Parts: sequence; structure tokens; C-alpha cells
Amino acid sequence: MELFTSGLVVAPDLRQRGPESNMSETYIIEVGSQAAGIVVRTPKGYRFFAAHHRFMPLEGRLFRTPGEAERAAVRLAGGDKLVA
Repeated sequence: MELFTSGLVVAPDLRQRGPESNMSETYIIEVGSQAAGIVVRTPKGYRFFAAHHRFMPLEGRLFRTPGEAERAAVRLAGGDKLVA
């Protein structure tokens, strides 16, 4: 059985915006040392964009949180058990 570590990397929007605009929230999802994809906050949740063909089944899916997307990517990779 292959064990995976996972991680979220915060990528803040570096452009200056007015206080009335919504800040974009983007997170990189990694499983092991491989980038699985990114999630981008939308009004309906966090939309997943796959970075590797292995994670294409998650492409376009909405998640309530970045952590939920990360857990889905780990499950898809076959790594239900995580190593910190």
C-alpha cells in the first residue's frame, strides 16, 4: 500500500483591490510530491481544476472547503491513510 502526504498551499491574490470586491481564494492541492490541482473559491464553493490526468475525475467538481477537495484527491490517489 502506498502512503501519501498531502498539503494545501495558499496562493493569495497579489493584486490590489477595492474593499467592495471579493478577494479570490486559490489553493494548490498536493498529494505526495505531486500537484493534484487547484481549487478556486466561487460563490457556490471551491471548484477543482486538475493539474494531472490522474485527478481529472475531480475536474470541475465543487467542494465546500479546500480541505474537502484535498481529501477527495487523496482518496482518488488511493491514499486513504496520510503520513504527516
